[in-house]
Amino acid sequence: MKKMMIAKVATPKNTARIKKMITAAVTALCMGVMFSMTVFADGASVNTSDFLDTVETVLKAVCILIGAGLGVWGVVNLIEGYGNDNPGANAHVR
Repeated sequence: MKKMMIAKVATPKNTARIKKMITAAVTALCMGVMFSMTVFADGASVNTSDFLDTVETVLKAVCILIGAGLGVWGVVNLIEGYGNDNPGANAHVR
């Protein structure tokens, strides 16, 4: 018989390690973006303001898409709450 894998419980030590890893990844990403901007700025034919305008447009689109996705998710959750397919879910209502 196979042993069942038991999920590890998040401890303060684990969460601190995860936060440090996320911070390191975000820092590396920011440094990479800054490095790429300086590399682009060294060339005479690349305009960094165009690059920043493109980044701004992309980030706006990403924020709008995330917001729309969260909105759809919320509507789906509301609609699921009104169904009669699971009477046990409404056990608190008598």
